[in-house]
Amino acid sequence: MIKLANKSHLEMVHALEQKVFKEDAWKMEDFEIALSNDNYIFYVDLVDKIEADDEDEIRGYLILIHTTYEAEILNICIDEDYRQRGAGYKLISYGIENLGDACDTVFLEVREGNLPAQKLYKKMNFEETRIITNYYRNPVENAISM
Repeated sequence: MIKLANKSHLEMVHALEQKVFKEDAWKMEDFEIALSNDNYIFYVDLVDKIEADDEDEIRGYLILIHTTYEAEILNICIDEDYRQRGAGYKLISYGIENLGDACDTVFLEVREGNLPAQKLYKKMNFEETRIITNYYRNPVENAISM
């Protein structure tokens, strides 16, 4: 179930971020800022209670920042157990659809070596626009802007 994040989701989101991104993970404060700032849209995708044995479980999350006419996907994370099952596609699609008609551009940056994510974004009609040298740290890596 995809819905807007709230404070009760932050611990699960942060734990997933650390599990997936390790040294390059966002800090808890980054998520708190995303939750409290009106220019950010922060979604969580929670596993249905029946699937998760009645305990809260997070499948993934998406954070966008938007202005009137454009939005940037700042962070998307899908638990490894749910990858290659359409969870990322569903979450991004939901986020973009809910931006509304006024937002005509959505962009993102992706690690040059993250081929599965690039494949997903291309499937969603994102196009490579440029390479940003040494954009990422831990480890240092170029980004592809899409």
